[in-house]
Amino acid sequence: MTFPLVFAAALAMAGCSLQNPVDPAATTTTTSATPDTPPGPLASVDPCSLLTPDQQHQHGMTQDDAGQQAGVRFCQWQKPSTNSTSDPANPNGYEVVVNIYDHNGLNDFNKAGLTIASHDAVDQHQAELIKDTKVHDCIIGIATSDTSRIEIEADPNSGDADHACSLAEQELPLVLDNLPGGW
Repeated sequence: MTFPLVFAAALAMAGCSLQNPVDPAATTTTTSATPDTPPGPLASVDPCSLLTPDQQHQHGMTQDDAGQQAGVRFCQWQKPSTNSTSDPANPNGYEVVVNIYDHNGLNDFNKAGLTIASHDAVDQHQAELIKDTKVHDCIIGIATSDTSRIEIEADPNSGDADHACSLAEQELPLVLDNLPGGW
């Protein structure tokens, strides 16, 4: 799967971040999809399988949390704080979260108070770069069907919006490459 240059440019120019990990249940509500809708195409995908052990090791991350709550399955990885000489770009460490919503599409995401920084396609799927300046949250949301989506969040633990987007952009192609074919 490829990451369109248009979306990459939008990510680089938009700038977004997340100060603290976002509780997936706190940022999303269902507005039209219900559990009666068929599950999305990623219903059998474990979000923790979307960053391989080798990829985690390359980025110095370890799995921090995983589970399911309020209609979202999630996996969170953390790179610990380091001194600035060993990783000057990420001295405060960072976190990445992958959320899979089987019954809640991109249009069902409650975006009240949020900024949609861009509307672009990722591998021909509707996508949005969503910014929450109150909690410094940056989310790349990708529709997997009308009633399901996947999200990639990044938190540089520094409040630096531009850096958060660069982290999300860094992880996005890895996650997409690990999705089953035809998602």
